[in-house]
Amino acid sequence: MKKLLACVLIVILLCGCAPASKTTVSFKLKVPYPLMAEYYICAGDQDEKVELDLENTAYTEDSSGNRIYDVTVRCPGEVTVQDDGRSFWTLYAGYISENSETFSNTLKNVGIRSGSTTVDMEGGKVFYDPTETIYTDENFTLYVDEGMITGSGSMLYDVQFVWCEENGEQEICEIILPGATVQLLAQNAPNAKGDVYTWFSVVSGAEGIGETSRFSVLTKGQTLPESSLTLDALPDVVSDEGAKWLSVSEFAADGIKPDTDVAVMKETFGEPELTRKEYESDADYMIYHYDGVEYSFETALDNGDEWLEKNQAFTAEFSENLLEFPRGIRIGDSFADVLKKFPQELDYKNDVNDGLFYGDYWRKDKLGWGAVHIANSTGDGGDGVWISVICDEYWPMLQVHFTDDLIADKIVVQFWPSPYYN
Repeated sequence: MKKLLACVLIVILLCGCAPASKTTVSFKLKVPYPLMAEYYICAGDQDEKVELDLENTAYTEDSSGNRIYDVTVRCPGEVTVQDDGRSFWTLYAGYISENSETFSNTLKNVGIRSGSTTVDMEGGKVFYDPTETIYTDENFTLYVDEGMITGSGSMLYDVQFVWCEENGEQEICEIILPGATVQLLAQNAPNAKGDVYTWFSVVSGAEGIGETSRFSVLTKGQTLPESSLTLDALPDVVSDEGAKWLSVSEFAADGIKPDTDVAVMKETFGEPELTRKEYESDADYMIYHYDGVEYSFETALDNGDEWLEKNQAFTAEFSENLLEFPRGIRIGDSFADVLKKFPQELDYKNDVNDGLFYGDYWRKDKLGWGAVHIANSTGDGGDGVWISVICDEYWPMLQVHFTDDLIADKIVVQFWPSPYYN
């Protein structure tokens, strides 16, 4: 389907331009080395093939030993140039004798923008530069760069490459249709490390064809310094009078009950702004994003013998006070105000208690516990100060995340039953 749409859009592009003409074109040609064939080029609207004199052409080598030649070709006749600066060619690898032509590889419909194009002959790809900025804010820039990739019958068709930064390097994170526009849809709240998934919609631009796909770009936030806080630096807290262990019955708000399902979620919040799939080695998830909360539902689970289909709530991560949370806890509360809502049966600062302020998470016959945890550089967005509380029967777990100023900025409810209670 993508190939068909791409071909339709190429036709639109070719028919809707005001062509210019030229006779010389320059580009980079990437081929395997040592050379096992001769290489020829022919303008798309002509018949005469011109042999490329690669033996006398400057080149560089990549890490795989391929050579990338700086080719300049003078065509026998005028060559049509499109409004976007591209002329179209056919490239051949093989041999031409007086009586025959034998080619082991042929690439048709190769769009070359003179002086800013690399043609990968073996891989059947064309790359253009410079990139075009299509979206930017104070955190990151998203680029689209046009390109071409092998289709059926060695015909190249247009694609666009979406570039994003990953670990400080630019990588292609999505390939979309030619002539497409990319629209910003919505942006999740940053996690504890400042990273953000930003969602975009790809619209083909062809009449009668709407959105073709959605993709996300992970924006790397500024690396946050390790928290200077320690358990010893956190405040001593005296429990509210009558504070008890958390009970599952306290999860009474629609949307965060233990039996929450997709229907309940939609009844509470409406249709999600965005929906996406996520895959892990042992589970698949469907993610539903709203402004202020993101729900994760487990859709498949690997139990070791087979994959089981599921549709159960896994987590709900709130960045706004959209519901009544147990014991009136709210985003914006201070660390001490949240902690004092639970019994302080243990000194959580004492190393032997491993952050616990009540309960025992090692004993099945005494399930239910509360603990304080400080995470640094975990790499999973879990950095910062957390209060975690487990129900006395089974999860959901209530987690509250705090900034270094000890102000709650995220509340997470986890719906899975505890692995310690089987």
